[in-house]
Amino acid sequence: MRIGLYWVLIGFFKKVVIADTLAPLVEYTFTRPGSISGISSLLGLIAFSLQIYGDFAGYTYIARGISKWLGIDLTVNFERPYLAISPRDFWRRWHISLSRWLRDYLYISLGGSHGTKARKYGNLLVTMFLGGLWHGASWNFVIWGIYHGFLLVIDHYLNDHGISFRILPARFAGVNRAARLAGMYMLTLGGWLLFRVTSMQQAGDIVRNMFLNFAWSPEVALLAPPVLVLMIMLFAFHIAQERRNDDLLVLRWSPMARFGLYVFLIVTILTVGIKPMPFIYFQF
Repeated sequence: MRIGLYWVLIGFFKKVVIADTLAPLVEYTFTRPGSISGISSLLGLIAFSLQIYGDFAGYTYIARGISKWLGIDLTVNFERPYLAISPRDFWRRWHISLSRWLRDYLYISLGGSHGTKARKYGNLLVTMFLGGLWHGASWNFVIWGIYHGFLLVIDHYLNDHGISFRILPARFAGVNRAARLAGMYMLTLGGWLLFRVTSMQQAGDIVRNMFLNFAWSPEVALLAPPVLVLMIMLFAFHIAQERRNDDLLVLRWSPMARFGLYVFLIVTILTVGIKPMPFIYFQF
């Protein structure tokens, strides 16, 4: 009962408070790249990364919680994906059921890692190409799949040749991990840009705006607070879970602390979730 309640509340918070709150901001920034600053475009892209995570993970947490009440244990589908430090690590954490399906029924069926390295890299590209096409017959989804396919190929190539990158000596493991995490998150943002746009021209306009018009503008003061507050909250919570390797960390808290969190979740869900938005994932 306790686990089910926790997952349902967390799921509604991620969907209603994170995803639905940021949805209008994402729509505003993605449809006006020519009339807002590059900082606003970057904030909109970060907002979309939080929105799509909150939407996708939200419904799976709600489903897991309700299923738990019915005595059914569903698999974990999102494992703190924005704490990934490599493309392979990201796909071990993001939409795990889809990732495993792509691996088991496409990648392995194509031959997987058997044969030459070139064959393995080709299998990765084909798998992710089809994974992108699965989301819809649109060029942005296809390019998104190929983009992640190339990231996986590069990751496998570096691993195959024993190449690793670190900005400081090995004894500074925490700093090096943080740098890899930040780098992977930026690469993920590039993928989400391709996923969200409706045309490559729109993607080009947003990229040019971020690089050539990166200046302060009045709307930044309106966009930054909700985006950064929700981002910090999500990352702080995930880092705490990651450090303990415990998805149910909250259930180890004292009853008063847990009660306080549940009150906060319920109040914010009821007050912020005035205009619920349809689930993004339902269109796929």
